[in-house]
This record gives sequence, structure tokens and C-alpha cells, in this order.
Amino acid sequence: MTEMANRRKVATGLKALAAANWDIGVVQSTDPLGASGRVHTIITRGDRYVLKEQNDPGKVAWEAALLGRLRRHLPTAPPMMTRDGRHCAPHGDTFCVLYPFLQGHRLDHQRNVVEGAKFVGEAIGRLHGALRCYRSLYLSPSFSDYLNPEV
Repeated sequence: MTEMANRRKVATGLKALAAANWDIGVVQSTDPLGASGRVHTIITRGDRYVLKEQNDPGKVAWEAALLGRLRRHLPTAPPMMTRDGRHCAPHGDTFCVLYPFLQGHRLDHQRNVVEGAKFVGEAIGRLHGALRCYRSLYLSPSFSDYLNPEV
């Protein structure tokens, strides 16, 4: 199968998945976002969304809780609930999560390094402040393995 044919097949599958699981209206198109092949934009008649493929539904729940917490302090996009009240929809051997698209702009660090550094520093400070008292119950297997390596 050619790369173009494969992209069309993936796009068709993602359109059907989004239409079947989320109340977002008619899906007009999907486009890959980034190089991983696991993140896509979903475009409807009036809105844009980001669909991410995840391997672990526990991580999806953890991320939803974290983004919900951060939303009180920072602009974030917690996952949209599926029609049946879940944070993700099964898709083959993965789980897909749909987020509202957050419009933004890229920081042009080449033009003004000092302004860019100040902006990033302030954003990291707000993130640290928002997470100061946050305690997660989730540790991914790979992270917990890192904390407790077998000898």
C-alpha cells in the first residue's frame, strides 16, 4: 500500500471513530499533527480538535485529572467525554482521546531571546504553582520501574 493510500485509510478510520464516539458534528477532515503518527487534527464544520492515541487507559484518566486541575489556573484542554461518558474510545489496540484545539502561536526565540526566556520562565512558574499541592495516584509502569530498578 502506498503512503498516500495508507494516509487515506487512517483518515477514514479516524473520521468514523470520531463520529461514532463524540458529539462533534460532521467530521470533514483529519490531518496528522507532528511526526509520531499518533496525533491528528479533526476538523468539523465549525471546530478543530486534537485526537491522540494512547496505549494505557489509566494514563488517560491520570492526564484528564491533571488537566482538570491545571484548568483552574492555566489554559488547558481536558479530554472531551465520549457519548458513553468515558475519556477515551478504544481503537484497535490503542485508546483515542479527543481534546478541543487550543489556538496559540509559536514563540520566535530567534528574534528576541530575552523576551522568549522571560515568557517561558513565567509559564513554568505558573505551572509549578498550579501543581504545588497536586498528588497523583498514577505511576506508569515504566516510570515506577525507573524509580525502583531491579538489581
